[in-house]
Amino acid sequence: MTAALGVILDTGANTQKFFGGGEVDNTAKNVANDMNAHTDDVLSIAIDPSRSTAVSGQSGAAPTIFTWDAVTGEKKNRIKVAKGARGIAAISINGSGMIAAVDLHNEHQVYCFDPAGNSIFKEKGDTNKIHDVCWDAKSGS
Repeated sequence: MTAALGVILDTGANTQKFFGGGEVDNTAKNVANDMNAHTDDVLSIAIDPSRSTAVSGQSGAAPTIFTWDAVTGEKKNRIKVAKGARGIAAISINGSGMIAAVDLHNEHQVYCFDPAGNSIFKEKGDTNKIHDVCWDAKSGS
């Protein structure tokens, strides 16, 4: 990961594709259009067990989470997290497309979203920073 985009490296052909990037409006990060790609630094990134879908979270007062095709770099879904989150410190996606995320709020809130981006729950974490979040690797868990 780098800046506000995801990099997909094809090691066989030694080529790269990107999620995000490209020309943007010359505007402040907090008012930039984040409908199609990240507008601030990517803090967390994960890939599902089939290696077909990636999920990434950015910094910012009201951060954005994106799911995107890990092969083509095409956007699949966008999730906007409420203001005050300060950024997505950790993120994970399981084989069913469920997303778990942890923000940088003082209470390090833990989120769960369904594959469509709908919120399943949001709970207070801990005052100590949470560095990682993951799903059980056992199928069906």
